Amino acid sequence: MSTGVGSASSPSVLTTTSPWSRVYGLGSVYAKTLRDSRLAVLIVGGLLGALLLSSGVGFGEAYATLESRADLAKLVANLPPAMTGIYGNPFPAMIETLGGSIAWKTAASLGLVTAIWSILALSSTLAAESRRGSMELVAVTPLGLRRIAVEKLFAHLTGMLIVVVIVAITAWMAGALFGTLPGDEIPPGNAIGFALWVGLVGLASGSVAFALAPFVGRGAAAGIAGAVLIGGYFLNGYQATVPAFAGLANQVRFASPAKAGTVAWYPLRK
Repeated sequence: MSTGVGSASSPSVLTTTSPWSRVYGLGSVYAKTLRDSRLAVLIVGGLLGALLLSSGVGFGEAYATLESRADLAKLVANLPPAMTGIYGNPFPAMIETLGGSIAWKTAASLGLVTAIWSILALSSTLAAESRRGSMELVAVTPLGLRRIAVEKLFAHLTGMLIVVVIVAITAWMAGALFGTLPGDEIPPGNAIGFALWVGLVGLASGSVAFALAPFVGRGAAAGIAGAVLIGGYFLNGYQATVPAFAGLANQVRFASPAKAGTVAWYPLRK
C-alpha cells in the first residue's frame, strides 16, 4: 500500500507498507491487534504448558509402579458422589495411565484458562470502541465496521492457534519425558487432538461474549459467558449424581470444558 503526500510547491513523499509490516506491524487492524495481544498469548501458552508438564512429572513420580496405579484406580472408583464431579468430569478414562490422569485432573483446568482468556479478549474486541464512542468514527473509514470486527476476530484466532501448538507440544513432551510405564506415551496425533479441543473450548466460550458485547457491554457479556462456562462445568461434573442436570449439561457442553472426560480427552488414551 502506498500513499503520496505533497503540495504544488514540494514533491510528494511516497510511503510504503511492506507485506511483513501488514502481517505483524501496524499496517492493518489484524496486525495491530495481534501485536497488542502477544504478551497475553505467551502468558496463556506458557501457563498451559507448565500445567501439563507439572501434571506429567507429578504423576510419573507418584505412581511409578503398577500396584500404585491400581490403587489409584480403586480410589477414584470409590469416591463418594459429592466428589465425583469436582474436576468437571465424572467419567475418568484410563486413569491408571499418565494421559488418563492428566485428562481427569488437569483437562478441565486447561479448558477453563483458555475460555477465561478468550472471554476477556473477545468481550472487549468491539465493546471498547463502542464505550469510547470511537466505533462510529472508525466505521466510516474505508475499513468499515464489518472488516474491523473480522480482523480483530482473526487476530484472536491466530493467538489461539499459537496456544494450541504450545499445548500439543507440551502434551507430547509430558508423555515422552515423564512416562514410566507402558501406555504412558502420548502419540503426536493424540496430543494434537487434545490441543485442538482446548482451543475450541476457549473459542466456544469467547464467542458468547463476542456476540453479546456490542449489545450489553463488556462487563455484562463477560459475566454471562462466564456463567455459562462455570455452569456447564458443574452441570456436567454432577450429571451422573443428579440425572436432572443431564439435559441442561448437553445444551452447554460446547461452551464449557466439562465434556472433556466423555469426548475430547479420549485421544490421550494409549
